[in-house]
Amino acid sequence: MFTVTAGRASDFLEFVAQNNAAIYKYAKNLCRDEDLADELVQEATLECYEAINKKGYVQNDFSLYIFARIKWVFCKKKRSKNISLPLSDHLHVADSEHCNNKVDALALQIDVYITSHYEPRHVGWWQMHLQGATYEEIAFLDNVQAPRICKVIQKIKAEVRENFKARVQNLVKD
Repeated sequence: MFTVTAGRASDFLEFVAQNNAAIYKYAKNLCRDEDLADELVQEATLECYEAINKKGYVQNDFSLYIFARIKWVFCKKKRSKNISLPLSDHLHVADSEHCNNKVDALALQIDVYITSHYEPRHVGWWQMHLQGATYEEIAFLDNVQAPRICKVIQKIKAEVRENFKARVQNLVKD
């Protein structure tokens, strides 16, 4: 096992340089946008480098670290660009000009419901989960135990099912 040293930061940069194609491919598959993928890789690489330089790194494999950081940066960016509507608009979203169809309207209603009923940290966990992050990845990124994240996400799923079941059934009928 490696020891914790700030010198590992240069090893990390060497790893990124050697595996740049695979790292970029992962980021592009995550966000489906070439420019955003470049931005994610650059930002994640810089954040990892600074953290390793400051605190060191004791693991043998840098790939888990960079991939987790790319996913974290992506989720952070998506969260910061979310549309936030007042709760009073919740029932009128279907008439909104922002929605092209009933499915988009329902998705927006669900998003508004979640953001208005849960604390921002839990909403962030939910959004990372929707992007494919596992409970363990979210726990690692947010320094929380995975069972707690699982419990919160399961609660959100149950409440969404309960509160939107009739609307989904009506959508399926149409």
